[in-house]
Amino acid sequence: MINVLIYPGQSEDLIEVQLMQQNQNKRSTINNSLHGYFQGTDGIYYPLDMESSSEPSIKYGGIAVQSLLGRVPKAQSLTI
Repeated sequence: MINVLIYPGQSEDLIEVQLMQQNQNKRSTINNSLHGYFQGTDGIYYPLDMESSSEPSIKYGGIAVQSLLGRVPKAQSLTI
């Protein structure tokens, strides 16, 4: 995990989790789609969707930054 960013809104917050993916294989690999979620203190799960501006494949030794985005109600507190 590189960074967790919170973009405040009026009724909900947009949360972005940035991840770094490095290819350590001897050949190019295809980026797999990632899925994630946050769990609120009340036990409700909030899904995160993958957003990526990187190439569909990563070359040997290459690094790609992936982002997971999700919306969480304003009054919800999360453990990150």
